[in-house]
Amino acid sequence: MPLLLLAAGCSGDESTRTGAASSVSSGAGDPSGSAAPEKSGSVEQAPTKHPKMVATTPAQARSRPETAAVNAWAEAFGKVVNTGDVDAARGAMTPGGLDRMDHYAGLDRGRWFPGPLPVTVTSVAAPKEDGMRLVQACIWKSGWSQASETDPSIEPREIAPVVIGIVEHDSTWLVDGMADDPDSTCAGVEIPTRHW
Repeated sequence: MPLLLLAAGCSGDESTRTGAASSVSSGAGDPSGSAAPEKSGSVEQAPTKHPKMVATTPAQARSRPETAAVNAWAEAFGKVVNTGDVDAARGAMTPGGLDRMDHYAGLDRGRWFPGPLPVTVTSVAAPKEDGMRLVQACIWKSGWSQASETDPSIEPREIAPVVIGIVEHDSTWLVDGMADDPDSTCAGVEIPTRHW
């Protein structure tokens, strides 16, 4: 599944799947940045140490504005895959995030998302000096997208922990990037699905 990040997708063979939660940043382990997306197959590692946490469980994170931003991004990602129009994500992502979404959503084009990418935010960090917040989450890296709108066949489900970079711009939280988070686990985390 080409999940981006930041942007996520839920399909593709194993050779393209790493795009789903691959860092698309200029700095290793930093889910933000303005660099062009890396080719799939190159997965950078998420930061292993996070700043002070402001929410440490899915229940605590549920009502936070950063979680709302991640959910808006997940919905936008599904729409971008289904329509091919990256403008569907304009209100959910930074300009750099949009460039990455366009690249990674393209890896899923031709498939169909029956709803937003399934994601559960598990924790939210206090802002870094640059104002970015790191949000840990669990996503369906594969197994959500269908072969097409009329063919509901799916691939085996793969759930993965990721870290998502969120920034506030004009009082709106926007997703900027995402990276794999190999030091986290999604064991026991419920990831509900929503359909259009």
